[in-house]
Formats: sequence, structure tokens, C-alpha cells
Amino acid sequence: MTPPHDRERDIFEASLGLSPAARRDYIRDAADGDRALEDRVNRLLAAHERRGSATHSVEAGVPAIPDDVERVGPYTLLERIGEGGMGVVYVAEQKHPVYRRVALKLIKAGMDTKEVIARFHSERQALALMNHANIAGILDAGATETGRPYFVMEYVPGMPLIDYCDRHRLEIDARVKLFVDVCMAVQHAHQKGIIHRDIKPSNILVMEDNGRPVAKVIDFGVAKAISRSLSDVTLHTQIGGFLGTPEYVSPEQAEKTTLDVDTRADVYSLGAVLYELLSGERPFDFRDSVYAEIQDTIRERDPSPPSVRVEERTFDRAAAWRTRVTPESLVRKLRGDLDWITMKAMEKDRVRRYSSASELAADLTRHLNQEPVVAGPPSTTYRLGKFARRHSVLLLLAGIAAFALVTAVAGTTFGLLRARQAAEGSAVQAAIAEEVNAFLNDDLLAAVAPDQLGIAISVREVLDRAAQRIEGKFPERPLVEASIRRTIGTTYARLGEYAAAEPHLVRALALHEDTHGATHPETLAGLVDVGALARLRGRHAEAEPLLRAALDGRRQVLGDDHVDTLDSMKELAILYEAIGLYSDAERLYVESLEARRQHHGADDPGTLEIAEDLSILYQHMGQYEAAERLQLEAWMGMRRTLGEEHPETLNSVINLTALYLRQGRFTEAEPLLVENVEAQRRVMGAEHPRTLMSMNNLGYLYECIGRFDEAERLLLEALTIKSRVVGEEHPSTLESLDSLIDLYRKSGDDAKLEMRTVQLLAVRKRKAERAAASPMAKHEYARLLLDAEPERLRAAGVAVRFAVEANAATGYTNAGFLRTLAQAYYETGDRTRAVEVGEQALARTPAEQT
Repeated sequence: MTPPHDRERDIFEASLGLSPAARRDYIRDAADGDRALEDRVNRLLAAHERRGSATHSVEAGVPAIPDDVERVGPYTLLERIGEGGMGVVYVAEQKHPVYRRVALKLIKAGMDTKEVIARFHSERQALALMNHANIAGILDAGATETGRPYFVMEYVPGMPLIDYCDRHRLEIDARVKLFVDVCMAVQHAHQKGIIHRDIKPSNILVMEDNGRPVAKVIDFGVAKAISRSLSDVTLHTQIGGFLGTPEYVSPEQAEKTTLDVDTRADVYSLGAVLYELLSGERPFDFRDSVYAEIQDTIRERDPSPPSVRVEERTFDRAAAWRTRVTPESLVRKLRGDLDWITMKAMEKDRVRRYSSASELAADLTRHLNQEPVVAGPPSTTYRLGKFARRHSVLLLLAGIAAFALVTAVAGTTFGLLRARQAAEGSAVQAAIAEEVNAFLNDDLLAAVAPDQLGIAISVREVLDRAAQRIEGKFPERPLVEASIRRTIGTTYARLGEYAAAEPHLVRALALHEDTHGATHPETLAGLVDVGALARLRGRHAEAEPLLRAALDGRRQVLGDDHVDTLDSMKELAILYEAIGLYSDAERLYVESLEARRQHHGADDPGTLEIAEDLSILYQHMGQYEAAERLQLEAWMGMRRTLGEEHPETLNSVINLTALYLRQGRFTEAEPLLVENVEAQRRVMGAEHPRTLMSMNNLGYLYECIGRFDEAERLLLEALTIKSRVVGEEHPSTLESLDSLIDLYRKSGDDAKLEMRTVQLLAVRKRKAERAAASPMAKHEYARLLLDAEPERLRAAGVAVRFAVEANAATGYTNAGFLRTLAQAYYETGDRTRAVEVGEQALARTPAEQT
């Protein structure tokens, strides 16, 4: 357990960099109900402010030198010019052995804790490692007579980056050129193993050298060693208070633990600075925000692209004047490359950001040289990735009537039987078909007759009755039972009823293996079914060997280019994509796509489907140009071969517009989505899952551009239909409920936000508390208990219980489940377990996601 005085000190130090409103909120949360601790921290803050704290600026009248210090070593302090959370910066003068003016940073009085001193030594050594024209160089270091460390840096007689550019009315290209130098300075630091972690305009000063602006990055005050230990003293990163300036800090720095911060955090901060440099406004305004709101915004919410921000302010004339263009010209200048580059640098998911500051600089240089840029615009929300996936089993059969299900069972079964006739012998297959037909007519159709159950029978009721009637029906005919069980199991899975699907698919696999052996094509198909179901249930460690065995078996038995082998490649690629092994997923998708093109043709539906799958993967990898090329290829191919209003062509439009939404290209996406909603209603019907998906995406687009009333109308309509057709517990219904909650959070409708959150909590609780609840159901309930708004709906203690159960069911192998458990422990005050589980999560996170 952390000693009381350590907790007091930790909370005090973490709160120093926050605004007064955010500080109050943070202290209350960190004290976790301990009013005495909260009072002690507030007394410390009051005493600190009486001495002259970081929240008091020079302009507010703080004396130039607040401490009883006039001279430090050989340096005479002249005036205080800056202040950070740990140190005060002075202009100082040195007379011997040379005369020069310098910047001297001195650790604050009353701040000489072990943690601060460790960070200060880290900073001093970090600067000593670096030698770059755009980084303020270190000149000297030492300690005062009382033991307070200091270091001496090159004095930069300039002004902050944004102020300089605005005062001199630098045009956009000139701003970008100057910013490229900043990026390369940060890249130099990264190559030396140093993360700045507090990049902001005030830490980028611009001076003039022979009339030319020169940018200098200053204040590596919270530098983090990434390749070596910079200090013999432990450099401890605090849990519960993030380091950096909120308007520019990366999402990972805003997490409960910042142990997992790397150089891409600086890339995000550079993107935030670039955003302000181009648009004239910060990505977010936290002046009136409390601590929890700041964290939520940084981690979950995306700003409008810079051009949209200027446009939203009715063509901001001040921003245009500062860049020597008309407002309309400024919007045109930003739209496209600069929007894309800025938003890619600021991706919430760091895997999708530029991997280095030099990559960001290179893309900006391409823009300046009129060359094609690598960037595609950023993802608006992770949620749209789920909507875009065309093979999502969560939506395929939602809303199908009972008789249509029976027809699908018959069609699927007979299709499978016909496909296997050449290998198995037509006589045997004909006999199996006869018995399947008898089961459908004599058992299944009779069980769901309207005069017995009424017209409003659900798909689930049909399946449940079919499952009951098959038990013991075919003791001597295993292949008939296997065929029917496989169809029942896959249909359950498509409805999201994974627990109900599992016994049927497992039984079908066992029957085929007992009858045919382990390498028979039907046995290998059963392996794919069971492996894919394990993936859907979040049991990735269990799914991988099953899907790998199926692929290896199909390669050996059927050959690399057989359609079933190619399908196995896709299933394994989907798994690798789900767990973040993007390079492995890409390899399989590319192999499958090339084989399909060669053997089936570029316009074959299977080829076009894989092209779309690979497009979605490239979106996750941040390779938007490649993603758009493949998606357009798929859409055009479907228009040629299937027609404009074929269901698959219409679905391809959904995927294309989802890509545009990821890119912030709302103007291009809107007409396509409006037309697609109408076409889906004509072709598929008003209640079809794809119609509802298109409506949901159009609703989200309106949410993004601030047309909240239109967004609410569409999202409510989709939710109402889904609730009626597939029930309020269906994953698709819950996704629509999530969409509404996001809308109300963004629009500030607190009453509706609370009402819908309470509704979602009730449904997720029911699903999580069932005896057969899946690990994912338990995890999703735990996640909601931690993040629900308003905060009074949260219940961290209950979240721990369900997060533990979810992890136990998956063998503590799922990194996302482990992160949720770590947060739950942290929120309940169990810091030790939080760190332990957080470390497990990091160890389980694939390298491509770190």
C-alpha cells in the first residue's frame, strides 16, 4: 500500500499543471473519497501558490525572481522568462571566462522531491546528448549551494511559433517550411532516445538569423528515455496524472497509466501544433473543462479538420488575414493534403499515425513540392471501422422472417451437398439430401407452423425448436446430423448468439472427423467454423491454432489456389487483423487476392470481396491511398459485373463512404450516402440490416458536421427498427444505442445522454449476468461501468468482478480485456494490481500496436 505522505505528494505534484477547474476535479477523484487527504493536498497547493506557483504568470505581477536567489554559480539572474511544472527559467548573464547571455533553468524551491530531481537529471543528460541547429543547446550544468540542480541553455531571443508566424503574417507554405525544421529537430531527439512529451507552441521559439526565421525546440522538461536509462535515480512516471499540456497531449498520455508512451506521442503533439499553425485555433479548447472532460476529449473525440474549422467560423477572416489570403482561399489551401497530413499525425490510434517525426516532415515536403502525399485523412471514429466491414456476422441475418430462415437452411444445405458430390459420390449425397429434406418438411416446418406459434415468430424461436428436434434424431446417420447442425450453428452465429451456436458447430466437426478423418474437406470446413466462432467470442488464443490447422490442411489436401484454401486465408487474416498483427493479415489478404485475380479474374465476386477486405485493413494501418484504390476497384468491378443496384454494389458504396468518413471528406460522402439509403430501401427494404447500416453512417456524418437534429432522426429510426426486428439485446441494436449516446454526448443533451446510458447499462447487465454469457458480454459491461456518463452511473467495483470473469474465461490472453481490468483496479484504488495487470496487457499487445 502507498504510504499516506506519498499519495499526498503524488496527487499534489500531478495537479500542478492543471487549470483550477480541472485541478479540483482531479484531486477529488484521486483522493477517492478520503476527505482528509483531499484537504491536505489543497493545503499544500495553497502554500505552494503563496510561494509563487506555476499557475501565476509573470504578467500577473509575480516578482521577477521570487526566491532569495540572485546568483547561481557564475551566472547572475536578470529576469524570469518562463516556468514549468518543475523548473523556473531565467535570463542570466555570464561574465567569465566569456561574456554571454544564457537561459538558466533552476528547480523550484519546495519541489526537490526524488521524482522531480530524477526528471531534472534526465533532462540535463538528454540535452547533452543532442546537437541540432533547431534544438536549444546545453551549455553548462551544476547545483546551487543548497543542492538545487540547474542547467544552462542557449538563450533564444525569440517568440513562440504561432505568435511569430501571425505577427509576421507568414503564408501557409512558409509556415509549413518552418514547421518541417521543427519536425526534424524532434526526429533528432528521438534518434538519441529522447521523447519530449510536452511539445507546444510556447516550447518552439522562433528567432531571426540574418533576416531568416529559425525555429528552436526548447524545454525537454519531461523527457523520457526510450533506449537507455538517463539517470541513476529511478525515473518514475506517475499513474493518474498525465504529463504534458492538455491541448497538445496525445491520447496515450491521457490514459490512467502513461507507462506505454513512445515517440509517436510527440508526433501527435506536432500534429496538434500544426493544426493551430494552419487554422488559427487549437484542436480543443479546455479553458472551462474539468479533468474528466479533458481526458474523455483527448482519448475519444476528434476535432474537425483544419479547413472545416476555418469554414465553421464562417470563413474566419482573421485567420485568413494572418496568412495573406482570402478566407475562401485559405479553406481551399488547407483542404486536401494539409487536412490529411494534420489529421493523420493526430490519429487517436497511434498505429495509424506517422511512425516518426521525419515521416511527417517528408509528407509536408511532398506537399510543398506538389508531389502526391502518403497521408489519407484520419479516422473520425473507430466505430465506423466496424460498420465498414462487409462480412460482419452481426448484421447478416437480422430481420429475416422465420420462413425465409427455413428456406436459407434448405438452400445452404443442398448447396453444400451439391458442392461435395464429385468427391463423395452422388448416390451418398442424394440420400443425405433426401433425409435433410424430410427433416425440413416433417420436423422444422411443422414446429413453426403459424397455427401453433402465431405469425410473430422470431428467428431465434425457429432455431431453438430446430435444435430441440434434432437431438437423437439421426443416431445412425451422422452426416445428415452434421449438415443440419452446421447450418443451425452458423445461423445462430450470424444472429450474434455465439453461445448457442457453439455446441452445434463443435458437434458437427466431431461427426465429420469421426466419419471422414482429420484431413477430409468437410472436417477442415468444420475447423474453420469453430475457429471463426472462437474469434467472434474473443477467444483469440483458441481460434488461431484451429484456423491455422484448417489453412495448412486445405493447402495440403486441396492446393494453394483452391477456393476453400483462399477462404481459409481470409478467415485467418481476419483474426490477425482483429488482434493487431497487421503485417501477417496483409500477407494473407494479398496472397489470396493475387490468387483470385489469377485463377478467377479481377471482376470475380470473390476477388472483389477480398479487395474490400484488404482495403479495410489498409485503413487500420493508416495506408489510406492504398485503401481507396482497392475500394474503388471493388466498387467499379461490381458496377460492371453486377449492376448499379445489386445488393453487393450498394454495400460497396457503404464501404467507400465509410472510408471517406474516416478521412473527414464529408462533402464527398454525403451525396453518396443519401443516395445509398434510398437505394437500399428500394432494393433491400426499409428494415434490412444494410439499409440500417447506411442510415447509421449517414446519421454519424450529420453528427460530425453538427447537424444534430438530422442525425438524431436517422439514428432513432434505425434503433427503433432494430429493437423491433431483432430485439434490444442484439449486437446491432446495441451499436445503434451506442451511436445515439455518442450523439447526445457531442451535442450536450445531458438528459437524453443519461436516459440512453441507463438503458444500455440495463441491457448489458442482463447479457453479462446470464449463466452462458460470453467473455465479450462481460467485458463490454465492465467497460461501460467504467466509462458511463454521467459519472454517477459508474461502478468500478462491479466492473472489477465482470472484468475478472471475462479475463478468466479467455485465459488472461486478451490485451483489451486486460486493459479494462487494469483500469477497473485503478478506479477502485488498487494501484498495485492495476500496474501488474497493465504490464500484462502491454506484454500481450502485438508489437504493431505499441
